[in-house]
Amino acid sequence: MSILAPSTLSAQRTQRDTVLKLQTEFTTSAEEVSTGRHADPYAALGRKSASVLGLESDLARTENLISSNTLLDNRMAATGDALGHMREIAEEVLTLAMPNSPTRGPTVSSLAEAARSAFDRIVAMANTSYEGRSLFGGVATDRKPVVAWAEVSPNGTAPSGMVATATGGALGPAADATAKADALDALFAETSTAQPGYMNAVYDGAPANGPRLAASVDEGQTLQYGVQADDPAFRDLFQGLSMLAGVDPATIADPAAYSEWMTRATEKLSSAVTGLLSAESEMGVDRARLEVTVEKQQSRRTLYMQQIHDLSGVDPYEAASRMTEIESRLQVSYAVTSRMIRLSFLDYM
Repeated sequence: MSILAPSTLSAQRTQRDTVLKLQTEFTTSAEEVSTGRHADPYAALGRKSASVLGLESDLARTENLISSNTLLDNRMAATGDALGHMREIAEEVLTLAMPNSPTRGPTVSSLAEAARSAFDRIVAMANTSYEGRSLFGGVATDRKPVVAWAEVSPNGTAPSGMVATATGGALGPAADATAKADALDALFAETSTAQPGYMNAVYDGAPANGPRLAASVDEGQTLQYGVQADDPAFRDLFQGLSMLAGVDPATIADPAAYSEWMTRATEKLSSAVTGLLSAESEMGVDRARLEVTVEKQQSRRTLYMQQIHDLSGVDPYEAASRMTEIESRLQVSYAVTSRMIRLSFLDYM
């Protein structure tokens, strides 16, 4: 059994403390070598640490802006894609309707069914959401903004029912066609939910005269974006389709009434296609502006990171040399400790 003298025990304790201290210093040096930064930059920098704190705060804010702007760009891209699909559907119906206007053509019998199908296909696109938020409902992102042709809206009226009430599902002479087309103009232009019009039967999103979607994309810079399904292009689109779906052109007997009705319907569809294309273009311009903003923010982030590194970084060669030196001292301490542990009273006899 080894018998340690009090002085030897004290020396072992001192050596143990030395080893623990060296181990801590070695761990710290290893961290600095791997990260390229002071393990405790605030202690190392002293008064300069306030500058590092400010830069880190600016960096975090910039990174948050880049992240949120990336999500915004994805949302705008999804909106643009949906607009493109809706425009293509509208063009399909317009292409079918034009040879049948202002006089009936060989494909007139398929117009009503094509319009009803297009109405619901476009409704499905207009009800698209991104990350759980509706794309075309304005600030009312929590619900589907458009109602399908035969679907009863939350206000208790279906688009098909609204059109049927206004037209009776049939037309008489030209004057009747004009009066009923005018009536639909009023219904699709109205903005009050108290009336059985567009805002009651077709659209259930945020009203056009309310606040629009907007995002803070940079310090002091706000981008208003988004397209609502009650914008003029959508009103024209759904009115044109409703005229063809609600009154089957093949059943209009009076040539003058037929010409009036088809001319008004195709004008609405043509206006809608132009409006949707314009909305796509505006969305592209907004995305281009956002891209420029993000590029500036990425450059700013790089600058902040470089400034932080310049202030809180360590010389890699100096840090590696210090770690090697500490490692050598630690190995010597391990050797000394090992020898001390093996000492006993018999070693002195």
